[in-house]
Parts: sequence; structure tokens; C-alpha cells
Amino acid sequence: MKHCHEPPQYIYGEFTTIIKSISNHISNQHITLQLCMYYINEEQQKNYEKSKVDETLPEKFYMDKFDTEKELEMLHKSWHNGAVCTKHELLGRLQCFPSCCIRRENVSDPISWQFMGWFGQLNHTYTNPDYRKKGFATIVEQKVCQEAIQGLNIIPFKFVVSNDEVVNAWSKKAKYWTHLTDDKDETILMGFVRILES
Repeated sequence: MKHCHEPPQYIYGEFTTIIKSISNHISNQHITLQLCMYYINEEQQKNYEKSKVDETLPEKFYMDKFDTEKELEMLHKSWHNGAVCTKHELLGRLQCFPSCCIRRENVSDPISWQFMGWFGQLNHTYTNPDYRKKGFATIVEQKVCQEAIQGLNIIPFKFVVSNDEVVNAWSKKAKYWTHLTDDKDETILMGFVRILES
């Protein structure tokens, strides 16, 4: 199976031309977020294919899928982008693309989870505060990426808010992510643009 080893192409070509053509009409008030981008290169894809993510969980924890009938409301409310994504759209993501959660024995709600958006971007990496700094976010992230690569031939990517120093530092060191930079090895910042009516 041949995989793409270049950064997702939507950031180049026609998209770049469009952004340049409207750049004179964009002010700072339109920029809602500045983001660093991370993608998976060809060598990293091979590592995912060999990885046995499920075996890294500690005792009494296990990988599972969401019970969307019971947990959709909780997922929607906990997601910071839930305000711009309806529950119906979120359900579509969970049904059509890889997602996973980690559960603990005798605990009803999942303690960590990850799901994917329409274009292969990772959405809503979350871990319950009582279980943070134990590697669970890394595990669910790797599991979703592995399923996307092996099952759908989708090469995942993710955005991290540029001022989140902790997550960016961790992502840059991670062996399974490549930081998107320019020819001078400087970060290429992405942005979500809100076009306001005049």
C-alpha cells in the first residue's frame, strides 16, 4: 500500500492562491486562532503499522469505542469546538472515521479519548484531569492514527494552538509527528479565518 509522504496538499496550490488574493482584506480581528501543524511522514507511517498500541495500556484499563447513544452529549459538551459543530455532525464523524477511548474497569465514563474530523485532522484529544500525565492521550492519539492509516489509507494530521507551549514542545519531540516548517526550519503558522460581513 503506497502512502503519501508529503504534508497534506490542501495547504498549497489553489488554497494558497486564494488566501493571498484575499490577504489585503483580512485584519487581525478576523484571525480566530494561530496554529502549528503536525503531519506524519512516510517513515513514521511505517512505524504506525508496526506499533502495538493496545499493549501499552496499564492493568485495569482497556481500549474501547464510544457508546454514542449514551456518550454523544458528554463528548459534545466537553469539546471546545462543540459550539460550531452540531451533535449530528459529531455523530457523523464518530460513525465514519476512526475514534477510540480508554476505559477503566468499574468506571462508567471513558477517561481519555480521541476522534477524527472530515479531512483526516485529529479532533478533541481529551483526558480526565484525574488521569493526566500518564500517557493516555498519547495512546488514543496513536490508536486513531494507526486505524486511519491501516484501515482507510488516510494520513492524519493535527493542529496545536501556537501559544500552547507544553503540547507543542511534546509534539515536536514525538517520534511519530513531523512539525510543518519552512525552508529555514521556522514554524509555518496556520490560521482559521472568520470573514465578517461589511
